[in-house]
Amino acid sequence: MIAKSCTSAGIPDFRSPETGIYANLAHLDLTDPEDVFDIGFFRENPRPFYALARELAPGRYRPTIAHSFVKLLYDKGLLMKHFTQNIDCLERLAGVPGDMIVEAHGSFANQHCIDCKAEYPEQLMKQSINEGEVPRCSQCNGLVKPDIVFFGEALPEEFFLNRTLPEQADLCIVMGTSLSVQPFASLPAFCRDGAPRVLINMERVGGLGSRPDDVLLLGDCDAGVRRFARALGWEQELESLWESTNPDKEGRDAEETPSQTRDERLRDEIERLTKEVDRTLGISDAYQQRVRQNLDRHSNGIEKKALTEERRRSYEGLAHINSSLQPMNVTWVMGFPDGDEQGTFLALDMGGTNLRVCEITLTEEKGAFDITQSKYRMPEELKTGTAEELWEYIADCLQQFIESHHENEKLSKLPLGFTFSYPATQEYIDHGVLQRWTKGFDIDGGLPIKVAALINDTTGTLIASSYTDSDMKIGCIFGTGVNAAYMEHCGSVPKLAHKNLPPDMPVAINCEYGAFDNEHVVLPLTKYDIIIDRDSPRPGQQAFEKMTAGLYLGEIFRLALLDLLETRPGLIFQGQDTSQLRKPYLLDASFLAAIEDDPYENLQETQELMERKLNIKATQQELEMIRRLAELIGTRAARLSACGVAAICKKKNIESCHVGADGSVFTKYPHFKARGAQALREILDWAPNEKDKVVIMAAEDGSGVGAALIAALTLKRVKAGISCGIRDMADMQSLI
Repeated sequence: MIAKSCTSAGIPDFRSPETGIYANLAHLDLTDPEDVFDIGFFRENPRPFYALARELAPGRYRPTIAHSFVKLLYDKGLLMKHFTQNIDCLERLAGVPGDMIVEAHGSFANQHCIDCKAEYPEQLMKQSINEGEVPRCSQCNGLVKPDIVFFGEALPEEFFLNRTLPEQADLCIVMGTSLSVQPFASLPAFCRDGAPRVLINMERVGGLGSRPDDVLLLGDCDAGVRRFARALGWEQELESLWESTNPDKEGRDAEETPSQTRDERLRDEIERLTKEVDRTLGISDAYQQRVRQNLDRHSNGIEKKALTEERRRSYEGLAHINSSLQPMNVTWVMGFPDGDEQGTFLALDMGGTNLRVCEITLTEEKGAFDITQSKYRMPEELKTGTAEELWEYIADCLQQFIESHHENEKLSKLPLGFTFSYPATQEYIDHGVLQRWTKGFDIDGGLPIKVAALINDTTGTLIASSYTDSDMKIGCIFGTGVNAAYMEHCGSVPKLAHKNLPPDMPVAINCEYGAFDNEHVVLPLTKYDIIIDRDSPRPGQQAFEKMTAGLYLGEIFRLALLDLLETRPGLIFQGQDTSQLRKPYLLDASFLAAIEDDPYENLQETQELMERKLNIKATQQELEMIRRLAELIGTRAARLSACGVAAICKKKNIESCHVGADGSVFTKYPHFKARGAQALREILDWAPNEKDKVVIMAAEDGSGVGAALIAALTLKRVKAGISCGIRDMADMQSLI
């Protein structure tokens, strides 16, 4: 028998948001509620544990019918061993002998001094708990605690001695558990093939149901026990045993209250998601006040933690070449445009789907330009081909563009700005190592083109936006990927110290902060984030991007729905064909955007979208739950995205500026901009009556106009004789 608890006994679980034990510890003002079960914290301050012990100690709660079922198995000589994670001793109170129970996480049954290990009298422990006192060892004056396993302590030896017992069992019964904590969760796997495993639980857990002999009784735990006893012909015996153990009729009647209907469970799920969305949005006055208070005293809030850690890692990235924490790549773009840049430039924008070639003429009018462009489809076979094949295709496209727009014209060499939207290590503006390739971009064949600048699209966004708006200080991409760029002083970039550059010389930094917190020091992961990372081509990398970028938002949504479908059978999509929902990456951010854009009053478009994309006809309550889930995912992405902007503002002491943003999530996802703005207000602690000081707005064409402008800025440096960051000065001079 493997069991955790049936909360019908009235004992709260640990992690429920409002009713769980940790939630009810808020009044103790702990940094982390789990500290109450931390052995190190207990040594320093045992009082929070003993405040909780009064709520959990034996005597306050009575066994449920599920506990009586375990006793009935023992009475019939069928119980080999009962494994439990409970610490409440209710199995003992139901009459199961202690030697038949393996209390994997310990219990209140025994107590010892944590220093000299002397046993402490049970009666004295009960007295101390009832009086709210902290008991002390009579031999060494050390602290005494019940034999409950705390964080930082090993599980009892008894657990490991009996761990393989399920191998000998003829039947394994698992009930009332999430099977999420190891090594307890591994117990059902020890059952030999052919031995039936019966799960009596609200939801499917731990791979149970994967064997042909598994039996699932899903639903209320006590109801499942009664159903099982009825099938065995033991129903009357069980009821009589429970009545003798729990003679209080009122208590028994309370336990027999019918479990929730499917609609009630779904409604609760909607309400839970709604509260989570509201909390994340920070729309309540109490929440906003708490955020402001926390910011004043180094908040424990995720956004504040992310801000602090982002700043720390940016300093690390600026100090070290190839930093493992955050790249902070030097782009060799030295300063903003001043508006007097002129000339004709080519821009090449290589994305995942298309190759775009632009010709940009910067006119005499400040901030003005003319643009001609063509798009060329990127063949799928080139994505897995050789570098030489890719460059040959790019050269062909450039040649087609020149011949199409300048037929029979004799051209001087045209400077080219090349936007490569992937990380690149650059020692020069005109040369870089692109991903796995170890040579610079060079075009042969006599085309009148010279690469003047190799840039990232985020840097291009920064420069293009600042060309038309002098208040632009940060460029961002919120699309398939996420990133930011800003202007730093060379004196603040320790990894450039060997270049002996003027300390006040500006240089654009490509943050590459999609790689932020790959070690998960700050960002709290859901089970869906863990799955996405595990199954990605690069596990353990781009952690921040996987939580915020458009490429992953739809997949997070799909995994959450699939989780509800598989772990709570019958809750959603009853009788529907859900095969489409099982296809990885079938949904993208546009799916969630369409859901959020649908008026909440009827959600008609959402229903049509579910039918068209997933072949699922959702009920109204299911549609409401779907909407809340989309809001939650979109809100988290927007708020975390704001952290990167806030970190740059804090690092550079920027009190007010414009932020140029591009990317499909920013431009097409409803409420993304507003949610990001709200997060900035809270993170940067603006007064309620203040206008937004840092405003995120639509950027100019970074990969086109930005690339051309950076090529123009590079030529200005060449004219001025400034060679830093330029590999081939003589070749560059041929463009002037």
